[in-house]
Parts: sequence; structure tokens; C-alpha cells
Amino acid sequence: MDNLKVLDLCRKKIEDEGAKALAQNASWIKLLQFDFLKNNIGTEGMKALAQNASWIKLSAFSLSFNHIGGEGAKALAQNNSWINLSWLNLTDNNRGLRGIMALEQNKTWKKGLEILSV
Repeated sequence: MDNLKVLDLCRKKIEDEGAKALAQNASWIKLLQFDFLKNNIGTEGMKALAQNASWIKLSAFSLSFNHIGGEGAKALAQNNSWINLSWLNLTDNNRGLRGIMALEQNKTWKKGLEILSV
């Protein structure tokens, strides 16, 4: 699946361990869109996903209706590899004001992030 561009994993009951396994994938270098809508990803899963540095073409990332929380949002905000991210959806994740503020501080995304749903 080296040519994978869109990965839709909506409503698959993915939890932290599944997110950690997916985060280890380094061969999806053409990945443009990743959708995790309505899973059970928590802080630990988000921390693992945020550390993936190979998805540099990623432009759309949806994590709405999960359990990421403020610490997960802060971990995501530390990602500087996804230089093409233009749409990030984190609605209904209890990320709190500090998590939102951390996302706002990401200097890499400031250049191209067009839509941030929190």
C-alpha cells in the first residue's frame, strides 16, 4: 500500500493500541487524508500518531469524536513534520482551552492550516 493517499477508518472502534500500531507505519509517504472519526483514541494513541514523521504530504486529518483530551492535543501540537496540513478536525474531544492554545502555537501549520475545527 505504498501508493495509499486516503485512509478512512471511521467508526472502527480503534483504541490507543491500534493508533500506536498505525503510527509506526513509515511507508505511507503519499498519504493525503486520514480519517479517524468516531473511534476510541485517547491521549496515548494521539501521542503516538503525533510522532509519525513520514506522513509529510498529509493535508487533512480528522480525529473528531474520540477521547484525545488536552494532553493529546498538546502532543499533536508538537508535530512539525506534517508541513502540508491544511485541515484538522478535533471536534468533541474534550481538549480544553490549553490544548486549543497549544495547537494555535504550532509554527509549521501556521503557514498552511486553513481549517481548524475544535
